[in-house]
Amino acid sequence: MNVLAAGMIILVALVGCGGITPLPQEIYIRLALAVPPSNVVQFPASAAWRVAPFRGSGVHKERALAYTRDHGKSLQQYPRIFWLDSPERLLQATLAGYLRAGANVQVTTERASNAGLEVFGIIQRFEQDLSDDQIAVDADLVIELRRQSSGRLLCTKEYRVRQSIGDASAVHVATAMSEAVTQIYAQFATDAAAALKSDVASE
Repeated sequence: MNVLAAGMIILVALVGCGGITPLPQEIYIRLALAVPPSNVVQFPASAAWRVAPFRGSGVHKERALAYTRDHGKSLQQYPRIFWLDSPERLLQATLAGYLRAGANVQVTTERASNAGLEVFGIIQRFEQDLSDDQIAVDADLVIELRRQSSGRLLCTKEYRVRQSIGDASAVHVATAMSEAVTQIYAQFATDAAAALKSDVASE
């Protein structure tokens, strides 16, 4: 093959590449507190808290946004819509932030800590629901509070919030999920405060 022929092949290849449709852009979404807590929950005086990473199924260990079309019987993942981190880590960080702001307590997420109380969470559902005409997001979390030194369970409860959204866009999913988890955190803070008061009174 001479130089001229080789040059023509390269030119044709470059022209052809110019006509390729670019891949859709990847989208990254945040999970944040929907609004700053307006009411500070009063806890009995206690040591610092530690919020552990939440635990979930394989899909909740990954960053891709999960969705269902059959009421949660099966889950799929969007190929180009991602959370900034895995739901396990996002829920840990946002719950710690909520407790700092809304419960006025010392909170850490570090594994090696001298915290007197530990919070553990299990992710049951954390997904977009496209099953019905009304598009929604579902957050279903089990959250428990324990004494770190003894491991004694102070409270545990499953919290479920379904938040409707106008459409299936990433920005609506992020907003609705943030509102859902903020509602759950508020309920947990109230339950934890009641459990701690009862525990202190029984000592």
